[in-house]
Parts: sequence; structure tokens; C-alpha cells
Amino acid sequence: MSPTRCRRMTWRIVCAALALTCWGASTPARAQQDTIPSINYFSVFPVYQAGDFADAIKGFEASGRTAIKGANGRWIDSICHHAMTGEAYYHMGNNAKALDHHRSAILQYLQYPNWMHSVEWVPPRPSAERIVIPWGAPQRVMRVGQFTRRMQMTLGGLVPIPGGQGAFNNMRRVPVDVCEIVRCMGISIRRFRELSGPNTLHDPLMNSLITALSQRPVPPNSWGESLVDVLLGMAHRAIGKNGDAEGFLKRGLVAAGEFDHPLTPLGVQELVHIALQETNFSKAAGLI
Repeated sequence: MSPTRCRRMTWRIVCAALALTCWGASTPARAQQDTIPSINYFSVFPVYQAGDFADAIKGFEASGRTAIKGANGRWIDSICHHAMTGEAYYHMGNNAKALDHHRSAILQYLQYPNWMHSVEWVPPRPSAERIVIPWGAPQRVMRVGQFTRRMQMTLGGLVPIPGGQGAFNNMRRVPVDVCEIVRCMGISIRRFRELSGPNTLHDPLMNSLITALSQRPVPPNSWGESLVDVLLGMAHRAIGKNGDAEGFLKRGLVAAGEFDHPLTPLGVQELVHIALQETNFSKAAGLI
């Protein structure tokens, strides 16, 4: 089979998978049957990772149309759809559309800045996986943790009955891939800084994000605090506050005081870039 025909077949498979759930996926109840983001979103990654970015854009946009929608518009799963569509456009060299999507991902987060408060954070466990770095001995001491990707999130609450006749409880729990949503947030912050360039310093978006993250929108003493620290560090670096950024990034590199977590690679990368900006090459080398 030729490469072109293989790509077309892969895309047809993705489209078929999306079509199976399009008929009812516009309602939150339907989208919650697998996970958040949905399986439709994850089914596009083989296409994206194969470098077929044009087809990946179609896939992420199609899965975005099945994302959760409520009374206030799109929900937090659309952070991922925007971020990965932006990444596909970025790799195709369409920086304007990439920037638009990464901006949209950050704005989507700002619509629901406290969503992580409702997550039931599962403590990390030591991972039995042995990490082998093929290009040399790492300078950092690494201890990779095992993190639960799908954590329960509590939505809803008491809703008053019209006429003062009491209230009913519509509280429910849904499985959310917290790691993926936060990973996409980190990617969008980094790309927004890269694509906006010096304009980032004058754009109020990053300051709005810093204000929201500074409220520490996670339960105290949960490992989610490490994720918030990394995002805060990235946002501070975006507006040129490298000193503040470095403090947050260092504090957020490990979860529960010992484990590397899903945002650790982005945090290390940001610290290395700060060291390189300072032309401190030995400091940069010590981080990797």
C-alpha cells in the first residue's frame, strides 16, 4: 500500500470513530460516558504523531465539535482541542492560526479557573518503570511517579426548586484526564509566548492567567499544587519575570516532594531556557 493511500485509510478510520458518537455527543451526559477529553480526541493522536498534520487538524476540529457544551458554552475539555489543533497548525508553519488556537485554549481555562478544586486527587505512587536515558547520564536525580490519569471530578450541587419548595441534589461525578488537560495548558502557554514574541509583555491575557493561578485553584496539600506552580512559572516567564518564574518552576518540578510528574519535562525545559538566556551553560547542563 502506498503512503498516500495509507494516510487516507487512517483518516477514514478516524472519521468513522468520530461519526459513531457524533449523534449524541453534544450533551454532557453523552460525552461523560468514556472520559474527559473523550475517546474521539485521543483517537486523532496516531495521525498527529505520524506527521499528518493536515489530517490531524481535521480530526481535532471534528472531535472538538463533539466536546462538552453547557449553558455557559464549551467546557474544560475544549482546552485540549484548541491546544492540539494549534500544535498541528504550528508544525505546518501557520503561526497565525496556531496563535489563535493557543489563545483560545488559555481563554477557555479562564472561563473555569477553579475546576481543579473539584478534582478528587489520587496520591502518586512510586513507579516500577526504569527510565533509561540513551544520550547520557542525567544530572538531575529523577524519581518517576505513577499518576492516575483519570480522576473523579464532582459537578453540580443543590438546585433550589422554584416557589421555595426546597431543593434537589444534581451532584454527579465524572472521570477527567487531569494530566492531559494541564499538559495542554502548559503547551499553550509556551507557544503563546513563542508566537506572540515581545507582544506577550503587553497582552493582558498572561496577567489574567497569573491572577487566576495565584489563587491556588487546587485543594491544599494535593499534588496538583505542583502543576499550578509549573503553570505559574511558565506564565511569569512569558511576561519576562524570569526570577519569579524560576522560583515557581523549581518548586513545581516534583510532586509530593519526590516524584517527577506530567509537567516536569515542560518545567525543566523552561528552566534550561532561563539558564541559556543568562548564558549560564553549566547551570543549564545541570538541569538535564
